Amino acid sequence: MQDQISVIIPCYNDGKYIQETIDRLKQQTLAASEIIVVNDGSTDEYTLTVLENIDKEPLVKVLHKENGRMSAARNYGVKHATGNIIVTLDADDYFDKSFFQKGVDILDKEPTTGVVTSYIQYFGNKTDKSRPRGGNAFNFLFSNQCSACAMIRREAWDQVDGYDESMTLGYEDWEFYIRITKANWQVHLIPEYLLFYRQTDKSTLKNQTH
Repeated sequence: MQDQISVIIPCYNDGKYIQETIDRLKQQTLAASEIIVVNDGSTDEYTLTVLENIDKEPLVKVLHKENGRMSAARNYGVKHATGNIIVTLDADDYFDKSFFQKGVDILDKEPTTGVVTSYIQYFGNKTDKSRPRGGNAFNFLFSNQCSACAMIRREAWDQVDGYDESMTLGYEDWEFYIRITKANWQVHLIPEYLLFYRQTDKSTLKNQTH
């Protein structure tokens, strides 16, 4: 069976960035099968207009839900996804165009790998770099340097039932990775800066209630 990639993007008043994020996704050397944007109760008229327009683009589907946390929006998107590979991405971030191909190659070669992610390049208000740790549960117990933007095997996602929507204060990504690794899935960290994470005044709220 050919791999099918479903990209899930929560969006709350991110009209300024979401079009760029969609455009960059379409530049991936391995194309996604679908791009699901979850409108998490946006109130900004500009964002709503942008979402209406991108909903008409090929491969893009915009879903609407009441406002909640990022974890709930990701879970909602995955429930409507058809792919056997899930890619989670924030509305103002992007991957290097080679990430999908490199990630799928790893998942195909490593049956015990449940998640593929990479080093992080920050841009915007802050320009810095991060080298999170991958591997097993032991590593994640002592490090919260994990990104919510990653490629996830659907089987692994379903096994742990996605994100715990009761988690708050930005710990839901860390808790998700611990459950993934405790279920005997490995997290493969590509030692390249393939995730570009935008730093804005809103960035500290990404994983909290909007």
